[in-house]
Amino acid sequence: MAKDDRGDGPAYPGSLRVFIGYDPRQPIAYNVLQHSIIRHASRPVSITPLVLAQLPIKRRGLTEFTYSRFLVPWLCGYEGYALFLDADMVVKGDIAEVFQEFDAEVAMQIHQAQFEWASAMLFNNARCKILTPEYIDERKHVMFDFLWAHQIAHLPEEWNKLIGYDAQGNACTGYDEGV
Repeated sequence: MAKDDRGDGPAYPGSLRVFIGYDPRQPIAYNVLQHSIIRHASRPVSITPLVLAQLPIKRRGLTEFTYSRFLVPWLCGYEGYALFLDADMVVKGDIAEVFQEFDAEVAMQIHQAQFEWASAMLFNNARCKILTPEYIDERKHVMFDFLWAHQIAHLPEEWNKLIGYDAQGNACTGYDEGV
């Protein structure tokens, strides 16, 4: 992968793409996360809320973004890389660091924090073409087994810490117990 002109990360001619799971029951959480990303970012960031009513799937889980998170590669036209974050997170590190750590050989990178697998997901969109709206909406597909990805890698653990479990030394904290 080409390095940027500073020599410290992958080349991204545009902004870094971040998608946030939007929960209409907690609109302030989205705004807090968006602000925390922008406040600490060293590069331009494009942030998109995943609002279920605006998306071509109807499948819901515990939250409206339980399954819409898997639309990220489709929303990117299966090009480049994109990061998904749950709405109940706060970023305290430079989001560009996540993109610099990406392994181009895998479909996705995640870090299992205690019980939570998918609070932070970095997609290699070109390797996720199976993730169409129809595939995601089909209940027979168990999205969280990640079999569709064929190969995944781990995000650095500081990018998915949970309050009440392991929030020491974090760059991104999830407030799964509530914001």
